[in-house]
Amino acid sequence: MKHIKKYYLLLLLIITLTGGSIYGTYAMFTSEIGIDAFKLEASSIPVDQEIMEYEKVVIGANDAKTIALNVSNSTNQTLHYGAWYQMISPGTINDNITIAKLTDSPDETSGTIDGNSNKNVYIYIGNNSSSTITLYVGIKYSETSSLGLPDNRTLITNTRDGKYVVGVTVTNGTVENGVALTNLVTNGSFEDGSNGWSLSNASVTNTQHSDGSSSLMLNANTTAMSTQTLSESAPTINHQYYGKLNFLSNNNFTTVGARYEWLFNDNPGALMTFANKDISTTDWKIMSEILSINTPTYLSENWYLRNFVVDANAISYVDDLVLVDLTDSYGNSYPSKEILDRSIGYFDGTVSYNYQKLNKC
Repeated sequence: MKHIKKYYLLLLLIITLTGGSIYGTYAMFTSEIGIDAFKLEASSIPVDQEIMEYEKVVIGANDAKTIALNVSNSTNQTLHYGAWYQMISPGTINDNITIAKLTDSPDETSGTIDGNSNKNVYIYIGNNSSSTITLYVGIKYSETSSLGLPDNRTLITNTRDGKYVVGVTVTNGTVENGVALTNLVTNGSFEDGSNGWSLSNASVTNTQHSDGSSSLMLNANTTAMSTQTLSESAPTINHQYYGKLNFLSNNNFTTVGARYEWLFNDNPGALMTFANKDISTTDWKIMSEILSINTPTYLSENWYLRNFVVDANAISYVDDLVLVDLTDSYGNSYPSKEILDRSIGYFDGTVSYNYQKLNKC
């Protein structure tokens, strides 16, 4: 935060110069300035082109566009959909071309849409080359999750920040002005089997995974559990902890006792529940919270992590568990949960994390 005053006037100048044409097409520049860029979030999404089914998009050299894709379902049944692109010139995508969903977009580039409803997906297309690019962009619908796209069309899966784009670097080394983050969970991706975990009515499986090749499976109609001792000491009182995991279940949880929890210690006052899932999800879903323990009354000497489900009618899957002591890393000025959700992917051990640059587009 100490650099913000230094660059405050510069940012005001940038915003002033671009404010008059906020709904136009934006040229892109990169400013290598070491500020806390996560404080600068887009408040609106300027749209350059709207597409109902599919259209040709032309973007000049060193230019960019924001595309609003209208996803509409006039039938009475739920449909699957996916946003796609097809390169025309050049024939294939390259490192100078960015095609991605804006993280400020309220809806995803693929998923399901209820009958007789519609929504918008916002796509950013950037051309960082010296030549004009041409492509088709559209929406494909299907009654099943297998959309059946032709080989020359590609689903849009990348994401990019809205008006402001924060460059994020996660490395195993030290980045200047970076922040050291430690994942307190061992083998949270289950790529090393059950190493570090004690399992009951649960197992590591390769049939489902949000990343890598493995995940944890919690069985249906049982008390299924996996536990891990995180440390020999209790969590630090009043420290803020960020917990995140990926979750999948193909059916509803149906009773009051049907829940999925990621928690620490059963004792009142020493409990942080980062995830509680009571409905189904057809795709992997990120579940996260920022929580703290504010009373030392019942803290034990050992700190346990538990994945727990009881009385559920559906098998559930868990992958990529991350737990970070934000207070240790950031002090009292840490990023929001939304920024952490989209910026921190799964990692093992300790990494260096740095907002390296601010892009205005």
